[in-house]
Amino acid sequence: MMKSGKYVLWVLLLTALASCTGCQMFIAKRLLQEVRGGQSQLTIIKNASPSALIDYKRIKMGDFRNEMGRQFPSYAATEVRQAFIDQIVKNPRIYDLASENSNARSMLIMRGSIIHYQPTSAISGVMGGFSQLICRVELIDAATGKIIGVANCCGFSKAIARSGVKELAAGAAKAMRKWLTKQSAEGQ
Repeated sequence: MMKSGKYVLWVLLLTALASCTGCQMFIAKRLLQEVRGGQSQLTIIKNASPSALIDYKRIKMGDFRNEMGRQFPSYAATEVRQAFIDQIVKNPRIYDLASENSNARSMLIMRGSIIHYQPTSAISGVMGGFSQLICRVELIDAATGKIIGVANCCGFSKAIARSGVKELAAGAAKAMRKWLTKQSAEGQ
């Protein structure tokens, strides 16, 4: 959807919310959650110093491990990793993406673990439940192997239709982008 289309949709939804009462208000809120889709939340555990991050020009994506076992779909760790790659290469770029076999000195390695996954059922979704995916992300100095930053990147959705792994992974990746862009801005 084009940006102007999104603005028109938001205006229509806000107008509908303003004129609703009771059951109509509930339906309008649920519709708003469907439009929103996946959202993000960031919790920094170990903050990488902004001055240290300025020296890095490239980032290499490591593995994203599934710590949830059978509770998390086996194909989904690949989707989560891809969502993080998509955010790294999104304009404006934070870092250049290094190839899998790159061994550059001033490079970050990003790896992650899927530490929590909570899907929502249609019934709980209608009643206000939500789905959630939390990835613990580590930034590692490629030259020393030292972990320089750790954060929990959470993707969540209160939507019913737009609450799958792909939406949640996109939300978690947006949280990672917030973390890296905040760190980059502080170092300048």
